[in-house]
Amino acid sequence: MTDKALAALYPVEGAYRLLTIKLREARLLFNPLDPAPHAIRELAAEAGDWLFDGARELPGAQLKVVLYLPQLDPHIRAEDMSAAIGHYFYYRGMKYRQQLRHLLRIGRQSLLIGLLFLVVCDLIARYVLAGEAGHLGLARTGVSILGWVAMWKPVEIFLYEWWPLRQNARSCDKLMSAPVEVRERKPGDVTPEYAELQATVSVTVSDLRS
Repeated sequence: MTDKALAALYPVEGAYRLLTIKLREARLLFNPLDPAPHAIRELAAEAGDWLFDGARELPGAQLKVVLYLPQLDPHIRAEDMSAAIGHYFYYRGMKYRQQLRHLLRIGRQSLLIGLLFLVVCDLIARYVLAGEAGHLGLARTGVSILGWVAMWKPVEIFLYEWWPLRQNARSCDKLMSAPVEVRERKPGDVTPEYAELQATVSVTVSDLRS
């Protein structure tokens, strides 16, 4: 994504890049099926993913979450909305770290199994299939290749698979500690195209992305 596109999606305000969500009602920020108190209630999937995607797009930036509402809900405090965002990304980051630990454990086990199998294949190629016959040479080559193929899984884990999970966990850490501000949403904040979209599409958080 170009810098211009990033600036349009995530505007700069002082030292912060803003991750904004515009809502008709405060309750649309939350998962309606979660009965927990607002301060620890799960976010709506669209809202959580929008913020998470923004944090991944801006790995080196200081982030601020801004929620635009036409008016505050007397039953949902701004402090509770801020706490809910922090709690959601704390839990999401914890899940990524659990996945990372599990993946690395599988990687270590796969590496041990792969090395043992490679040694066995090498011994078979050296001693069991020793000889000058052409078919033995072909068999030795096949067994050696088989031994190295067994190393594919641990190599893939330790070279490629672990670091995206670590990056995801770090993105969650940034969002967990990012300041959250609730602002009044004025008519001028909505473009005519966006206003028309509101009038024709049922309201979800995904419709209300900046």
